Amino acid sequence: MIAKIIELREEIVNSLPVDYYKYLLQGLFAGDGSIELTKKKTIREINFTNCEEDIRHMMGKLLDVFNIKYKNDVNKKEIRIYGYDNFRKINQLDIFKFHPERNEKFRIGLENAKTLK
Repeated sequence: MIAKIIELREEIVNSLPVDYYKYLLQGLFAGDGSIELTKKKTIREINFTNCEEDIRHMMGKLLDVFNIKYKNDVNKKEIRIYGYDNFRKINQLDIFKFHPERNEKFRIGLENAKTLK
């Protein structure tokens, strides 16, 4: 039964127009996303943590569509996103739109990163 649900989930995602992928990313990051800042309050990394490998795989496929580079840390069960160029792409997609606290933290971290460039 679980295998069928996973298969259906992937079929549904694959049947959506690419425009909708942004909204999937926003929802996934609202639930399982996080932001780690440096001491200077710039973004060190953005994480997506989920125990289900198929969810992390789907997340990777969605990030690939937007050319966002990431590392899948299988041991920690998370996807990590680094680098100012990737953070800019995340900003354009308004990834943390549905989580006001993370959205504010992201905006502060990105703004501080701009001043250091």
